[in-house]
Amino acid sequence: MPAPVGSRRPGKGSPLRGIAYHKHRELASYLDIAERWRRLIEVMPVEAYSTVEVEKMAMAIHRPGGSPASELLSDLGIRGYTVEQLVSFLRKLKYESPLLLLLPKDPVSILTHPENVVCSVGDEIVLEVKASGLPFPNYQWYNSEKQKIPDACHSVLRIPNACMRDQGSYIVNVSNDVNHAFSNWAEVTIIGRHTEAPEPLMITRQPPPVVKEYEGEIVKIHCYARGPRPLEYQWFIDDKTALSLKSLNSVLIISGAKVEDSGRYRCKVTSRALMGEALHSQYCQLIIGKAADPALQ
Repeated sequence: MPAPVGSRRPGKGSPLRGIAYHKHRELASYLDIAERWRRLIEVMPVEAYSTVEVEKMAMAIHRPGGSPASELLSDLGIRGYTVEQLVSFLRKLKYESPLLLLLPKDPVSILTHPENVVCSVGDEIVLEVKASGLPFPNYQWYNSEKQKIPDACHSVLRIPNACMRDQGSYIVNVSNDVNHAFSNWAEVTIIGRHTEAPEPLMITRQPPPVVKEYEGEIVKIHCYARGPRPLEYQWFIDDKTALSLKSLNSVLIISGAKVEDSGRYRCKVTSRALMGEALHSQYCQLIIGKAADPALQ
């Protein structure tokens, strides 16, 4: 059964029977290879087609120019299926070529960045990134020296039997022929087996008790710690407001300081290697004033 002839590019919500004839034929040609059309039926709603109906479609191959996939696509159109529904089925199967027939190209977008990992010698290191895009994204992982990791070209990086030389930072480049994007760095910490207990977490340089600065200047408050890495730093003002997300940066920087930035600051240091053990620094009283403010003298 031929598909209705049409000239417009179908939108996601367009009736399936309204797609252009040449697109119908290209879709059918792709789905006929290795009977991919059967897999399409498998990911559709339960009992969309009975076994008898499926095998009846399969018989189309015995007719001159017959195509089981064309029969399926035409019947889906008659049943009121939309391009949007067909796209959802094709995405489940990761059939890229037919998706490119129905949708415009889409730049890559990283949905989930790889997370920091703490593991023991001999464990498997697993780093994962999730991304979207059309054509489907390509992946390339890099180590802390920004060197390509051989054969690391999938969304999941697996390093079996971890050893101390695997410790470090990892990043992945996600790309298609529209654009590319780098993930955040992921820190891998290896803890040796049957070794001495890890060093305790301690703050080695406390923030100064008082910092005075003029309005408009750049303020830097330092807090250094030592312990099993990775270490995360988070700054607070007056014990209630988080000033930044957790990061590996131990220095709080306030650009163009304002009088309202004045307050009691302190830093929380967390070691993921110690199951989230954390320490708080001492308080630092920040005073921001104008040039003539006697409090700055």
